[in-house]
Amino acid sequence: MPYPNINIQTIDLAMVRENTPNPTCDVNFTFLDPKTGLRSELPAHKLILAFGSEVFMRQFFGSIPEEKDAIPIEDSSVEVFRIFLDILYNKKISMKAFDFQLLADLYYLAEKYHQECLKDSIVKEVSARKIVFGNLLKVAKIAETNSHLEPFSSSLFNICCVFLRESDHETIWDIFEKEDVGEENSSTLHRLMAGAKRSRPNPSDI
Repeated sequence: MPYPNINIQTIDLAMVRENTPNPTCDVNFTFLDPKTGLRSELPAHKLILAFGSEVFMRQFFGSIPEEKDAIPIEDSSVEVFRIFLDILYNKKISMKAFDFQLLADLYYLAEKYHQECLKDSIVKEVSARKIVFGNLLKVAKIAETNSHLEPFSSSLFNICCVFLRESDHETIWDIFEKEDVGEENSSTLHRLMAGAKRSRPNPSDI
């Protein structure tokens, strides 16, 4: 049966990868959930990944190309890696519903696979957000845990400092009263207060 006359430029390759991976997909990324022991995989096209990332280009078409068709991924969840693949396949993705931990995990992949535009987009998304009462310490800890991912970590820490700087005294006391006081939490809150103080505008500049 002959194939229909379809312009390759109009094909939704992300849809092909998701719904009809065979026979065109030539690599599978495999995942093992450490909590459940369940295995899963994500199919993809080496050529498309290579055009999207120089890291994949070297991995699949470099001087010593990857010969395995199944590649285990141990530093990402299948959910986050699926989003990353969708982005490489030019699928429209909105980050507004992503929580800060997911954005951190996605930024890590963008750093690993040299996706500068994606990194910039994540930082812009973080910088545009507002911290709400109740998740300040959680967000600050995500920033500290990912301190090796700059400028993502700084952007995350900065919006925490902005929240403190713009909060009234009662709100700040409530935060200290409701958080479980311990050495780790106390250190994080101290750094936040110091950062909020440093980020205050200089009266002479106003």
